[in-house]
Amino acid sequence: MEILQTIIDHFNHFWGYIELAGVASILICVWLAVKQNIWTWFWGAVGVCFFAPMLWEYKLYSDFGLQLFFYLPMQAVGWWYWMKKGPNANNDLPVSVLKGETIIYCVIAIAVLTYMTGFFMLNFTDASFPYWDALTTWMSIFAQILMLKKICESWVLWVAVDVISVPIYFMKGMVVWSGLYGLFIVLATMGGVAWYRAYAAQQIPDAETV
Repeated sequence: MEILQTIIDHFNHFWGYIELAGVASILICVWLAVKQNIWTWFWGAVGVCFFAPMLWEYKLYSDFGLQLFFYLPMQAVGWWYWMKKGPNANNDLPVSVLKGETIIYCVIAIAVLTYMTGFFMLNFTDASFPYWDALTTWMSIFAQILMLKKICESWVLWVAVDVISVPIYFMKGMVVWSGLYGLFIVLATMGGVAWYRAYAAQQIPDAETV
């Protein structure tokens, strides 16, 4: 009963209600992404509207900017892209993978951008965990772009983002959100496995025609 009361007390205030709504929205969003369902973009937009104000409240400014100025417009772009590129009525945009050299370029770009953003946040704002926040921000940006194009490695980045985010949110007192990202690790792993399997299945007809 004491644990239940603690959970009730955690949510029984304004930001608690916002957190609950955001958690539910993002869970739906991620599950639909695993299933390659186009409605993932709608629920992603709903989740952004709930989570962005929370991030500002907790002084995670890089993540706040990511949500408001990147994630939100990307949901509309993602919906449009999957609709436009899908070759059939099910919007079945083919799954693909990155080439080796492209992966190296992405890693270098994320490292450089993380350092620049983290340096700025450390020296010119009161941001919490400036470098770690910057790292998850840029990894999330790259992961979202890769997901837009249904590239399997997007899920690898999402797993990395989730692993780093769990302790950050826990130390900020966002215990439930920290637990949510723990669940995201599982869902992102499932998404990666599902997408890599889908990619492998796409290669079978090509192999048979050679």
